[in-house]
Amino acid sequence: MPDSKSGYIEWIIMTLFKCKTFLVRFKNDKDGAFVIMWSLVLMTLVAVVGATVDYGQISTIRAKSQTASDLLALTASATVRDLGRNPQTDEEEFLDRQTYAATDFNLNIAPPPNQTRARRSPSADRALFQVLYDYPQTGEVQVNVNGKTRTSFLSLLGIESLNYNTHSIVKYQIIDKKDPATIMLVLDNSGSMKWPDGNGSTRILALKGTVKGFMQTLKSVITLDENGNPENVLRTGMSVYGTRYYAWRSIQPHWGLIEDAAIDRLGAGGGTNTWQGLHHANISMSQENYHHSRPEAATPTDKPLKIVILMTDGVNSYGSYDSKAIDVCKDMHSKNITVYSIGYVVEEARAHNMLLNCASSPDHYFKAKDTEALKSIFDNIGKDLVNEVIRISS
Repeated sequence: MPDSKSGYIEWIIMTLFKCKTFLVRFKNDKDGAFVIMWSLVLMTLVAVVGATVDYGQISTIRAKSQTASDLLALTASATVRDLGRNPQTDEEEFLDRQTYAATDFNLNIAPPPNQTRARRSPSADRALFQVLYDYPQTGEVQVNVNGKTRTSFLSLLGIESLNYNTHSIVKYQIIDKKDPATIMLVLDNSGSMKWPDGNGSTRILALKGTVKGFMQTLKSVITLDENGNPENVLRTGMSVYGTRYYAWRSIQPHWGLIEDAAIDRLGAGGGTNTWQGLHHANISMSQENYHHSRPEAATPTDKPLKIVILMTDGVNSYGSYDSKAIDVCKDMHSKNITVYSIGYVVEEARAHNMLLNCASSPDHYFKAKDTEALKSIFDNIGKDLVNEVIRISS
């Protein structure tokens, strides 16, 4: 029996063609074979209708099976993330290449048994799955789901069941707390940062509190060595701008976190020149491969993670700054620097366009309508940076 839609259609056409051949033969047969003829016609019609009904059923089951395999793969990859290894016991999660029944985990893929099925083996419609781990070689988890479902109409033709199988692969990148990284904040200190955000908070004060909270989120990345001293795994810095680059408020990347005293120096005044802030951040980032490869680094490497977070609360003072800023961002993209951009109480379409083009992807661009939204965005970015990224690849 064919197991694809095109196969079913071809089978039905061939069946009808055979039926036509029989009708021509019976037309020329004068021996009175109407009973036999109509029996064959009826059997053909039953086969055609049965194939359609049973194919619809198996298509539905395949769709449910795919959803189940996606869910199982995501669950298994999250377990690897939390454990930092493959599960070793059933209490931790699914074991590598062990066979499980989907119904044992409330995954009801096959339709409920009807009275005909109830008289058959209870395992006739059972779906089974296996989880295949490949950690840490390629950083992926694969789930295979397979099973068979009993037919309704096609069983009259001796086709008792139809088989199905689906699979999902989840790839994940674990950013280990030992992985070296440099995070550079590009912060707007223009005059409009004196203004309220619409909910009663002054923008510059909100920014200071948000950056301090962001540093606390990143604190979990910095582990202690055997002597209780912070390990050199994370470097942070700030590129502060208004009308121009404000060197006295900026902090060059260094091991550890930005201190509260440096954050408190942030102020508000002058115009907006995002290009200057990004330009100096790009210059600073160009030295980070060297610093992370030095012996003082906990895990020396010439390919550290590099992240830039751009924040502005308005449009650039001159339109030419927009294109210059975007050019710098594209240059950073080409150097594998991940760029997040945040528009804080930004209403101008021109500013949104610049921020969107600066971000590494549309998912790296955020709009903050007020202080609470700004804090939430920084908090979520921080969590993303200290945790893994999971996505379904196929």
